[in-house]
Amino acid sequence: MHNMCENYLLNKPIPEDDHPFALNKEMFLSLKPIIDKNVDEVYGVEFPLYSHRLKTAGMCDFFCLWEGKKTILDFKTSGRQKKEEWIQNYFTQETVYAMCLWETYGIKVDQIITLIAVEHDRPQIFVKDPLDYVQRAVKIFKDYHSGVRA
Repeated sequence: MHNMCENYLLNKPIPEDDHPFALNKEMFLSLKPIIDKNVDEVYGVEFPLYSHRLKTAGMCDFFCLWEGKKTILDFKTSGRQKKEEWIQNYFTQETVYAMCLWETYGIKVDQIITLIAVEHDRPQIFVKDPLDYVQRAVKIFKDYHSGVRA
């Protein structure tokens, strides 16, 4: 499903339906209208980021203009609907990407979005302000680098 989203955003062909990918395609197709409606401009798809401050690196799924706001968007899949309290780590991960963009390129991210394709159900969209998760992200990496383990 993730590759289908990536291909779509890069204007590459989406694989035809076949048995192993039928569920992935169904999940992608549930996200496509949301992407089409809200994404104004694509800045980056599946690209590496690094933070000297946090001493970490990762691959950002998607950086775009979403309804006029600079947005880090992360695609997820799930077998069932998620409660917001279950996915706080997703928001922290996306915030780290926003921090990397600021540190490396001076680009301020306005919002982070977790877009979850749910098997045989409607997708979920969680829109957050990355500033709400900066302290949590800094603490996690500070603790990690100082040897404190949760």
